[in-house]
Amino acid sequence: MSSKTIADNLGFIGNLSSKGFIAHITILTTSDNVMLGVLFSKIWTRPVPEEAMTNAKRNKLPVEDKESYKWIESFSFTDQIAQEFSNKQIINIGDRDSDMFELFKVATKQDASAKLVIRANYDRKIMTEENKGYNNLWDELIKEEAKIKYPNICQGQKKERQEIRY
Repeated sequence: MSSKTIADNLGFIGNLSSKGFIAHITILTTSDNVMLGVLFSKIWTRPVPEEAMTNAKRNKLPVEDKESYKWIESFSFTDQIAQEFSNKQIINIGDRDSDMFELFKVATKQDASAKLVIRANYDRKIMTEENKGYNNLWDELIKEEAKIKYPNICQGQKKERQEIRY
């Protein structure tokens, strides 16, 4: 098989002129950041769409037909491992792409053993009993603040204030 034939079988990534495959990997590490291995992986290609997918059409798709379903699959597998190793705390961490209601439903089931931490993408509002109105969930959940140092290629160390909510 020639390299041209292999490339023809790849899907598009980012835009229609770039081809490749997409991989969603869940790794297992210790609390000391020692990588133990790959816990879950999903690899797929995107077909060239027959027509442009509007947000309205995408929102009507069942979650199982969306790429974001990878987060539910990853958490579900992580939860299976957490149930097998009940003496260990297993936490599934996701980026802003994992901020989805369907994932929260799966992660908050009574029999879920794994925990979920995500980087929030959306501001949430909740109705409270006290005032029968909506409060900003984001503000309600602030528990701690941490100053994190991370390398900045141009300016050396950079400090960032992060709010920790749960």
